[in-house]
Amino acid sequence: SLIFQSLGNLESLNLFKNKINQIQRQAFFGLGNLRTLNLSSNLLGELYDYTFEGLHSIMYIDLQQNHIGMIDDQSFRKLVNLKIIDLRDNAIKRLPSFPHLTSAFLGDNKLMSVADRAITATYLELERNWLADLGDLYVLFQIPDLQFIFLKQNRFSNCVKSANVIENNQLIYMDLGE
Repeated sequence: SLIFQSLGNLESLNLFKNKINQIQRQAFFGLGNLRTLNLSSNLLGELYDYTFEGLHSIMYIDLQQNHIGMIDDQSFRKLVNLKIIDLRDNAIKRLPSFPHLTSAFLGDNKLMSVADRAITATYLELERNWLADLGDLYVLFQIPDLQFIFLKQNRFSNCVKSANVIENNQLIYMDLGE
């Protein structure tokens, strides 16, 4: 399904609110210049390793308000230009690695831990998830360029003792409020 094959100059694609429930292999082939992709308010449930194949220049993907519960660990690995991801309001329990981001909007999901994920960002929004262990903060504070972190309305109730020392001197703002 090479539907976009002849649209090589396209830089922005808005597929907002189209009841899309899956993305076929090679769906985005031919969109090598695409910078922004809006797939918000659809019915997507899974993101596979091939979902974003061909999007070599993509910088921003909006996937908020879908039904995403499963994301393959390789879904975003090859997107070296991806700077902003919006995955708010889904059903995500486990994150893939995001090695190149500047901003990650991950609120309103079902994340219970972020301890084993590679996330790089200056702006990290994790509001209204199921995070319970304040020990995860030590992991987040190790993100070298993290400046803004939003963690309000999680389920923080315990803190596993950690020998880790917070080394991030870039943090400007942190919200742990109710």
